Amino acid sequence: MKKLILLVFLFLIINSLHSQVPNPPTLLLPPDNSNVNMDSVLLDWSDVPGALSYRVQVYMGVTTILDVSGILISQYLVPSSYLLPNTTYYWRVNVTTSGGTSSWSTFFHFTTGLGPPSAPVLIIPFNGQTGVSIHPTFDWNGVPGATAYILHVSKSALFDSLVVCDTTPLATVTLEYNTHYYWRMCAKNSGGVSPWSSVFNFYTIGQVPDPPVLLSPADSSTIPVIGQVFDWSEPVGAVSYRIQISTSPTFSSTVLNQVTGYASQYTVSSSIFTSNTVYYWRVNATNTSGTSGWSSVWRVITQAVLPLPPSIIYPCGQINVPLTLTLDWTDVPGATSYRIQFNPSGIFDTVVASSEVTIPAGRLTYYTVYFWRVAAINNSGQGSWSTLCNFRTITSSKIIQLSSEIPVEYKLFNNYPNPFNPNTNIRYTIPKMSSLHALSGDLVLLKIFDVTGKEVVTLVNEKQPPGVYEVTFNGSDLPSGIYFYRLQSGDFIDVKKMLMIK
Repeated sequence: MKKLILLVFLFLIINSLHSQVPNPPTLLLPPDNSNVNMDSVLLDWSDVPGALSYRVQVYMGVTTILDVSGILISQYLVPSSYLLPNTTYYWRVNVTTSGGTSSWSTFFHFTTGLGPPSAPVLIIPFNGQTGVSIHPTFDWNGVPGATAYILHVSKSALFDSLVVCDTTPLATVTLEYNTHYYWRMCAKNSGGVSPWSSVFNFYTIGQVPDPPVLLSPADSSTIPVIGQVFDWSEPVGAVSYRIQISTSPTFSSTVLNQVTGYASQYTVSSSIFTSNTVYYWRVNATNTSGTSGWSSVWRVITQAVLPLPPSIIYPCGQINVPLTLTLDWTDVPGATSYRIQFNPSGIFDTVVASSEVTIPAGRLTYYTVYFWRVAAINNSGQGSWSTLCNFRTITSSKIIQLSSEIPVEYKLFNNYPNPFNPNTNIRYTIPKMSSLHALSGDLVLLKIFDVTGKEVVTLVNEKQPPGVYEVTFNGSDLPSGIYFYRLQSGDFIDVKKMLMIK
């Protein structure tokens, strides 16, 4: 009987023990008020005998961000996705046994670290950009919480060989001309390093050529006026050149401003130069990236070259040239003036600026042969004389008015003597005029022609009042043969034939 009573007593004690509500767990890790890495926050607490499960609650302020029950072990790894960097969280635990669920443990709190920053967003050089400086500026969107950035620049999209691997603040970057590059960045802080940004690529500018080096003609040398070759060096990458030649060392104006293309020389084939003159020259080079500065400036002086002789145009070999006439000859390149010389001397020896000049009245005499020539002058001096030309002035015919009796009609008489050698007389009459010409007279023309119809001489060319006139013709400078003389006045024209025999 006593044994039975003892067994019942033990059963009651054991049953009461199993039915007792457990005490809450004791929080262990992370220690209260500690700093943690948000990527690995492991909550740990003391084991409770007879525990069937545990429940964890995590708060951010008064807000529950995590409430997990049914935990079978005395620890729990908080997913990092629930946590924010640099934030304080509070947590507690209870336990469930067969005797029921305990009250909540005390609160512990922890503060997360910064955590790794997000990847930067690249700005410039923008993706695919061309013409980037070899000293580029790299720019990106700042990442919150980042304390530094890492820059990679490579010629390879795989970044297996880095041209630049630098942290901010960046040092001055020097790249190669005309090269394809790739770049990327990441951010970092005390919480770690961000993923890499997207990859951008860009192309640097080509290299502007250096200024050419002048080769020939040598500085301060003497060169011909035409045919000089100007030569200079070929800088790397140059595709065209410009040569300038000026009489001014400042090139305020130019006599030549020429692009030569690929040729690194230029031949002066036209007469842009003046003899015995100082010129200055320089060259620059150009490619698709730009134009170089100018080369050094060299000076040259052209040879002292006398001008060529002019060619006389008029008069040269003509007869019956009027006493007042215009001398004419060809222009000579580079000539600044011309010297005219006559024989007999002193008639019209002068220097003029243009290639024609009029001899004023009173210098030449009738029926005289003159010889003349002309020479060009430039800043080197006077050139050779032209060929010598001659001409003969018109005959001075003495007109005699035989009578003031007023004829009733125009009439041209036969010359006498006829044949003649070398003089003959020609008589004609001028009748009463219309009232329009009563005072001044009609214009009278009396001319001599050879058998070809070529005018030989003009004997009369003036207005005459009514009367009887006689003119003596001298044919001493003409060959024997048939000649015609023609009288013209108003509407009257008459022609007669005469014969000169020598």
